[in-house]
Amino acid sequence: MNCHEHYKEKMSVHMLFCDINKDASNNHLKEEKINIHSYLECPVNQHPEIVVSNTSPQNSPSFQHIDTNDNKSCSGFHQSLVNGTHKGRTERLYSIDNQSRPILGKRNASLISLSSVCSIDDMSDITDIDDLTTIEETKESLWLKLKKVVRWTPFIQNYTKPYPWIQLAGHSGGFIAGKEGTVIKKSSEKEALCLQSLMSDLLRPYVPALKGSFVENEVTHIEMQDLLHGFSSSCFVMDCKMGIRTYLEEEVCKQGKARKDLYLKMISVDPSEPTDEENNTKSCTKSRYMIWREQLSSTSSLGFRIEGVKRGMNPPDTDFKKVSSAEDIGSLFAKFINYKRTLQEKYLQRLKAIRTTLECSEFFKRHEMIGSSLLFVHDETDTASIWMIDFGKTNLLDVGVSINHNSEWVLGNREDGYLIGLDNIINIWSNMLL
Repeated sequence: MNCHEHYKEKMSVHMLFCDINKDASNNHLKEEKINIHSYLECPVNQHPEIVVSNTSPQNSPSFQHIDTNDNKSCSGFHQSLVNGTHKGRTERLYSIDNQSRPILGKRNASLISLSSVCSIDDMSDITDIDDLTTIEETKESLWLKLKKVVRWTPFIQNYTKPYPWIQLAGHSGGFIAGKEGTVIKKSSEKEALCLQSLMSDLLRPYVPALKGSFVENEVTHIEMQDLLHGFSSSCFVMDCKMGIRTYLEEEVCKQGKARKDLYLKMISVDPSEPTDEENNTKSCTKSRYMIWREQLSSTSSLGFRIEGVKRGMNPPDTDFKKVSSAEDIGSLFAKFINYKRTLQEKYLQRLKAIRTTLECSEFFKRHEMIGSSLLFVHDETDTASIWMIDFGKTNLLDVGVSINHNSEWVLGNREDGYLIGLDNIINIWSNMLL
């Protein structure tokens, strides 16, 4: 039995969540343009139901439809991202046909909105720019103007009262609401290309659907499926960061200067961790901080860590830096599902479906998965699902380089340990006694 026959047989049970419509040639996306004028003029206490409208002002950016089955079209998508814009110009590129996807229930668009990702950058607290550095913007962009009208982060948006957005992890200020069922993420060309490739891969049912991409002021923005569309506003959300490392090999090899902000972050978690030299200079390097942080959590030992949890309408919890044992994580998983066996079974089914699909995914075979997450979502109706998110650090492997995602990392071998983490998650969910 070859790989695809094996995949087809095993997936017959697990594909209950998925409805892959491969015949979508007639479902063309309409050309749409952003109109922010009415929102720029409205008072902050007036809450528009749609943040980005589909009406067309004069001098609006043009749209380009991309056929994912056409190699020339996909090549054009890549070239447009590289060369299709200049500072101050917005160019929007729609990438796929409107494929049908499962809608888990219904919701009022004016009540909640969720981005398909929890974090903008996994290394949000260790960027190359010092915390005290400020950047003067010489020209206010469309993005910044929209941010002045709507307060937002990747999580819940409620238009019936001042926007109580919640973000579990990563840089704040990286998302904005799109049309109903979508969000716009300030991202990178790399993530846009990853999602473009995933739209024609076996993993498509397990990642947010790519709706389009545009470049504004030399920054790539991605419009994608809102993964909370269909869940209640009091849903439960958990972000698990995958892999035995969440930093790139280049970041370890890079000789950066010692930084005071990273030293302060280190001693805020463990005052005894810095070396004598680090205490004398009150600074540490980025690579030192990254490796220490991975060893502190369950990333190095189990191949994943809990990044953040949002339980219903309660404030988010991100204090998991020292959670490292399978027993402690199992307790947190059980609490997350309120000890419901039904949810345990649904999450296990979805996890096993993802595991089976990864075995035959061409995308997974050809990429180093760094900083990617699994997003768990359920609500009080016991509707539940999991998605793979965050591909900003996912790299295409060089020709002749292969990894199995299931081996320990040694500098130079490019292993990410994604399957180590996924297998441990499955084992923990399977062994929970509820």
